[in-house]
Amino acid sequence: ALYARPGTKLMPLLHGGAQVGGDRAGTLATHQIVGMGRAYELADTATEAPKLAALRDRLWSGLSAIDGVRLNGHPTECSPHLLNVAFSGVDGESLRLGIADIAVSAGAACDSATPEASHVLSALGLSNTLAASSQRFSVGRFTSEIEIDYVIRRVTAEVARLRGLANGMPDWGQ
Repeated sequence: ALYARPGTKLMPLLHGGAQVGGDRAGTLATHQIVGMGRAYELADTATEAPKLAALRDRLWSGLSAIDGVRLNGHPTECSPHLLNVAFSGVDGESLRLGIADIAVSAGAACDSATPEASHVLSALGLSNTLAASSQRFSVGRFTSEIEIDYVIRRVTAEVARLRGLANGMPDWGQ
């Protein structure tokens, strides 16, 4: 879907018929229109957002019990389905590999394909080391509290294991 202010001139990506004043080529894909409508219904923020926020908050509550953990971002002014957390003294890639049965991403979404520290996390005041220890967790409409509790247990155990391997690293990269 695209909304453009009246009078905005768009450059077509596909050329063909003159539908919508030449801005769109071809016949509309009815199945995609119906699918988008259904997606909007499912994403109803009045019902989904509070559920997702409760799951995200449960996850943060459990992870925040780990020593040296930092929430990256605002505690309430944030997306209801995302949680970005830094684990001091833990290499983010090692943590991600250690919990390979859990779908997480390293760093920030805008920089996940680059090995450098995320400019977003750096702007939040994180050192390169702490930014590299960050993990992004997402919850969705099918995520359960049981799964959240499992993630808390697994991450807590893996962080402890990795810190143990580091043999008492004195500087946690803060």
